[in-house]
This record gives sequence, C-alpha cells and structure tokens, in this order.
Amino acid sequence: MDRREFLLTTSKTLFGTAALASFPLSIQKALAIDAKVETGTLQDVKHVVILTQENRSFDNYFGTLKRSPWFRGPFYHSLERGPFSLGAV
Repeated sequence: MDRREFLLTTSKTLFGTAALASFPLSIQKALAIDAKVETGTLQDVKHVVILTQENRSFDNYFGTLKRSPWFRGPFYHSLERGPFSLGAV
C-alpha cells in the first residue's frame, strides 16, 4: 500500500465514521439490525413505505400571480379551451 492509497482509505474510513456518528441514536439502532433475508429476492419485501411532503411550490411561486386560475384578481384570464387549458372555470 502506497502513501496515496493509505490516505484515501484513511479519509474514507474517517468520513464514514463521522457520518455514522452524526445519525440520531434511533437511526443508529435501526442500522444495527440485520435484515431478514430468506430468498434474496423481492419476495422478501413485506411492506413498502412512501414518505412525501406537501408540495407548496405552486403557491410559493405562482399562487398570487396575476392570471392564475387560483387567484382571480383584476387581470384574471382563463384558458377554458385549447391545448393549454388549465380546466379552471
């Protein structure tokens, strides 16, 4: 092992240890539990959990934009028909 490889391996180890130590205790405990692998295929999967957060991007960027179908201000204009219709009445 030359000096460059030693430094690379050492830095990876230190970074990995620091990253793992920065996890909350509950995550550290969860990572310490071995996975129950019976077949090594998708048949081992019992549950899939999908976590999402509320998407507020339209409200943040376009919610008070004039001509927005959700903001019927003095310059409201609806695209009721055509290829770019937003379906707003």
